[in-house]
Amino acid sequence: MSQPFGGPEQVTFLIGGLGAGKTELALNLSVWNASQLGPGQAHLLDLDIINPFFRVRRLRADLEAAGVVLVTPDARVQNGDVPALPARVWGTFEQPGFPIVCDVGGGELGLRPLARLTDLAGKRPVQVLCVINPYRPGFQTPEQMVAAMRRYSELSALTITHLVANPHLAAETTPDVFWSGLERLRAVAERVQVPLAFAMMSDTLAATFGDRLVMSTAGTARAGGFATLDGMPVFVIRRFWEDPWHLGRKEEDAPPLGPTGA
Repeated sequence: MSQPFGGPEQVTFLIGGLGAGKTELALNLSVWNASQLGPGQAHLLDLDIINPFFRVRRLRADLEAAGVVLVTPDARVQNGDVPALPARVWGTFEQPGFPIVCDVGGGELGLRPLARLTDLAGKRPVQVLCVINPYRPGFQTPEQMVAAMRRYSELSALTITHLVANPHLAAETTPDVFWSGLERLRAVAERVQVPLAFAMMSDTLAATFGDRLVMSTAGTARAGGFATLDGMPVFVIRRFWEDPWHLGRKEEDAPPLGPTGA
């Protein structure tokens, strides 16, 4: 897939199972878009109506400081678990000139409302990235992964254009864990004939690869962004959540969001 992600009209839907890493990718990808295109030129739509903990709206101030335009559910429903899409979504799709990243909730309830957006999104270039962590329950065999992908497409009325590998075991992730999970996703991509766009990895893991990891833009693994590792496209991310009940690393341990940290 060509870089940069987020051309002037690109719509990116991130779908996958609960805990796959969609929200982490949505956060990092939107911040990266803003760093490449400028403040106000990257829109992030919070379409997660399922998980009250892992929602991008909890980081509104940080995202807006990084130049990301965040669209969330209406105030009266944004802290609940109801299948209500933000009213501003409809208008956002009709405004040209900026990329849109859509963070979608996992499970059937989170995917069904997307069918209503198909016609609007179809007016722009659309990519649908299915994020899979092969270490999550229900995604540990090729058969399980393929069945889940088909179900996601049916429920959302969206065709998956690319897979994104997110092989990790949180703090227990090692290079061996990463490579083993990545090979399983490569086999699935080959089986379903859907290209593997890139693999996600945390900046902490990225640092262990040293000079083997080559950043595609100015910056370091600690700051995050697109890179290659032994010829494989990877997207180095900062993890915003370490546990469901609290945000991630302390401020003094993490670089700032925005152009200098994306």
